[in-house]
Amino acid sequence: MKKIFLFSSLLLSFCLSSVPASAQSFGYDVNGMVARSDRFYKRWEQSVQLRSQMDRLRQQGEDNIKRMRMRSSYSAPDFKPNFSFRFQPNTSLNNFDPSRHLAQVQKAAEQGQAMAQYNLGLLYFHGKGVPQDDVKAAYWIQKAAEQGEANAQLDLAIMYANGRGVPKDESKTAFWLQKSAEQREVEAQLNLSAMYSEGRGVPKDYAKAAQWYEKAAEQSGAERQLLLGLLYSLGKGVPKDEAKSAYWMQKAAEKGYLVAQYYLGEKLAHGQGVPKDYAKAAQWYEKAADQGHSVAQLNLGIMYLQGQGIPKDEAKAAQLIQKAAELEHDEAQYLLAMMFTRGQGVPIDYAKAVYWLQKAADHRYSEAQFFLGLMSIQGLGVPKDLVKAAYWFREAAEDDFAEAQFHLGLMFARGLGVPKNEAAAVQWYQKAAGQGLAKAQFHLGVAFAQGQGIPKNEALAAQWFQKAADQGFDFENFN
Repeated sequence: MKKIFLFSSLLLSFCLSSVPASAQSFGYDVNGMVARSDRFYKRWEQSVQLRSQMDRLRQQGEDNIKRMRMRSSYSAPDFKPNFSFRFQPNTSLNNFDPSRHLAQVQKAAEQGQAMAQYNLGLLYFHGKGVPQDDVKAAYWIQKAAEQGEANAQLDLAIMYANGRGVPKDESKTAFWLQKSAEQREVEAQLNLSAMYSEGRGVPKDYAKAAQWYEKAAEQSGAERQLLLGLLYSLGKGVPKDEAKSAYWMQKAAEKGYLVAQYYLGEKLAHGQGVPKDYAKAAQWYEKAADQGHSVAQLNLGIMYLQGQGIPKDEAKAAQLIQKAAELEHDEAQYLLAMMFTRGQGVPIDYAKAVYWLQKAADHRYSEAQFFLGLMSIQGLGVPKDLVKAAYWFREAAEDDFAEAQFHLGLMFARGLGVPKNEAAAVQWYQKAAGQGLAKAQFHLGVAFAQGQGIPKNEALAAQWFQKAADQGFDFENFN
């Protein structure tokens, strides 16, 4: 098969010249490599055709697709008590008329009726029909709480948490939260869980935090059940437990919550808390994808692309990945562009590839910015433009993308698309070499050996050559 040379190899002949004989003492025949690079470049200049350029880009697109993996990214909000005031008068007071009803409420409260005491406390809290008075509000709410009124117990806990009408006291906050939580008041259970998680008003106890959050989740909707699953997965405020995480995610997923369906697919695809099962993962991804979850669409597309758990279907993969791309998912946009460069599930179309690369690049997706640079060099899907290529390499390089840093160094070394600047070339080689890119380490070694853009230093040259060699860099065939 005819060899196709990457752009970095093509520029190598521009960047290297003869190396002092002393370089031979390093154990590397640098002069021989320079000579071979010159011959390779001349042959390329004479014979490389657009077809070979297309082949190279298609191959790079294929390599990038193979590197794609379904990604799992769990996150959960801070696990903290929520003691914002949420007092609302009882529904029986919606049509409360102070001139007609206040005396009745006061009389019933003084006679010991718990609901009347609670309502009178709320009236004082809101200043409805009576002067606003936090102290009197707390007095009557506590009267009701002591008689077992769950809402009053919760509201009294909040007053102690905020020091409103009573002295601020976290132990009393926890005490009244517990009373309310034991009566299945969900908000009390959630706040009590967070108090145990943080050790506020009670000794820190993750097991009790989990216990109370589970009680709340059992009574709650899918969102709280998913949150509990995320907390167990992260070990955030509760003991880390992937099996319990998967259990709660499944409960939420079975209620049709698309985010939970996606996360359950992740669990099954990666074998986290459940046996790895690509077929079941695909089923849950599909449920979330059908509801418009972009990452589920992308992951399901990758599964169709690779035939993982479902029959391989590149056309179906392209449809799903395009849906995710249209929802502004940057990785999907990049992957779809790669599929257009190699005709995978879609016809080869470099203009469409550039369109989706641009979309991803607008999200600062470094691989897309770098690939736009390559497309600009080759003039595929866009006019050939070395200035634009250098621009895209710089965009990706500034986001620490090593390949872009290396290619930008090559551009500076020869003055392609940018003014020639060997010192700038070395700076970019150093950035890429520092990230472990072997060919950048090799070029940096050459720069030190020749004193190009940096003071000559044969010891440092040898060190960088060795670093490249340690990674298996092929000094004899460095295309």
